[in-house]
Amino acid sequence: GGGGGGGGDALAAGGNLDGDTHTKREQCIFACFPHGVVSFHHGILMTDCAGFLSRFPSLVANRRDLVASVCLAVPGYRELLMWLGCVNAGKATAKRILRKGYHLYVLPGGEAEQILTKYKKHRVFVNKRKGFVKLALEHGASLVPVYAFGETDMYHTSDVLIGLRRWLMKTFRVALPVFWGRWGTPVPFPVTLTVVVGTPIRVEAVEPASAITNKQVEDLHARFVGELRALFDKHKGACGYTDAVLEVY
Repeated sequence: GGGGGGGGDALAAGGNLDGDTHTKREQCIFACFPHGVVSFHHGILMTDCAGFLSRFPSLVANRRDLVASVCLAVPGYRELLMWLGCVNAGKATAKRILRKGYHLYVLPGGEAEQILTKYKKHRVFVNKRKGFVKLALEHGASLVPVYAFGETDMYHTSDVLIGLRRWLMKTFRVALPVFWGRWGTPVPFPVTLTVVVGTPIRVEAVEPASAITNKQVEDLHARFVGELRALFDKHKGACGYTDAVLEVY
């Protein structure tokens, strides 16, 4: 199971994600939150550790996952990520993947959300992240909100040298979270990781892409954030987080 030994679940919250036929009809951009320290929930979405592959075989087989370029610079780890279908999280790469007809997994919060991670807090960094929304408008891809309950319960984090680490993040696009798990080690706390997947937001392609207006981007972004909040609130109780509040940055 996923979740650092605590088990994992994948729930299809939206009726249009019930079964695998939807992926044959439409192309999707799955915008996943929160990043957390390590993003263990990717293991649920990319494999069958929680039954996601069995339920959505064509989705998993026909998708690519955007990851930070620094991850692809580590020998061994790079080969594992590429084998799992990961590609560099550059704008040009994302456009090429969508043109080829693949579904896309993205973590819009990226390193900024990773730095925000706090034990037992539900924080997403999305207010300034609108590139994935513009990609949807350019390619007519449906936007799907995804939230992983338990992702931020796996480690404690510290704000030590947070100013320096934020400068490094903005300058070099790399996050350096200070964290610890069981026994003060990198072993995560055993928690249940539950991934909920929302109903696709249908998006009409705007052609040419240069015709996309700021208002179109802002309106679709606002709708997405609203759907993400609704997804969180709908499932937090069943996932064991009745009193949790989604903090949107």
